[in-house]
Amino acid sequence: MTAKDLYQSVTDSIVKALEEGNLTPWRKGWQEGGAFFPLRHNGTAYRGVNTLLLWLSSHNRGFASPYFMTFKQAKEYGGCVRKGEKSTPILWCEPVTKKATADDGTESEDRFWISKTYAVFNADQVEGLPDRFYARPVPTLDASQRIEHAEHFIMNTGAEIEHGGFAAYYMKLSDKISLPAFEFFHTPEAYYGTCLHELVHWTGANWRLARFDHGKESRGEYAKEEIVAELAACFLAAQLGIEPAVMPDHHAYLDFWIQALREDARYIFRAASQAQAACDYLTDLQPKPE
Repeated sequence: MTAKDLYQSVTDSIVKALEEGNLTPWRKGWQEGGAFFPLRHNGTAYRGVNTLLLWLSSHNRGFASPYFMTFKQAKEYGGCVRKGEKSTPILWCEPVTKKATADDGTESEDRFWISKTYAVFNADQVEGLPDRFYARPVPTLDASQRIEHAEHFIMNTGAEIEHGGFAAYYMKLSDKISLPAFEFFHTPEAYYGTCLHELVHWTGANWRLARFDHGKESRGEYAKEEIVAELAACFLAAQLGIEPAVMPDHHAYLDFWIQALREDARYIFRAASQAQAACDYLTDLQPKPE
């Protein structure tokens, strides 16, 4: 499968899920009672759009293990991919520098990225791996209390958050986030999911990641920003080990998302890239372990 084919295949699957009423199909990578990031064979997390691709695969095919690896890697760990199992295609991007010499002898460099696909298998598709690859996520949180490590993550960003009222939003002019009080949310996860969503909007300010185009604040631009915030909030929630609730206002953007995905097979990939950048920005604000 080429990178172009992968773009179209993933986009088609998301459009189908949206049309069937599943507003956020990438959320379905969650395990009952917990959440996980898709992991490489060595335990490091996949990033960006590959996280999304593997979440979708886990949902569609019922995988419980978070580990994905190549055929060769599975063999190196003593495993064997079961006969008939189908792989999940993901992306690998390689930087390329092309040198050129003009007629006058001036040399220049053109730098760009080449996207390629490669195949990985979930540990559930492989027999004979060490037991740790088959470990299942287990619930570790008390849903009736505030989640301390999530509180610290939010506090360490330095974002100014005001509590009160019954709406959640980021105010560009004052650079503040407004949230309802904690006790008005149905679950702690709903509160933290909403807060992370608004923190992603906060990263879009011109003096941070400059994601907002003030000359094009159309409904389409708002919808695009919402899908970036939604994906990034999912990434961050998995990083923190919590399961956020579905944002209630996504119906307003559903038609636009479907149209945009149909017209541009790379739409979700660009959104995932911006979402990963927002995650990295917020994570970099956390204190470094000594």
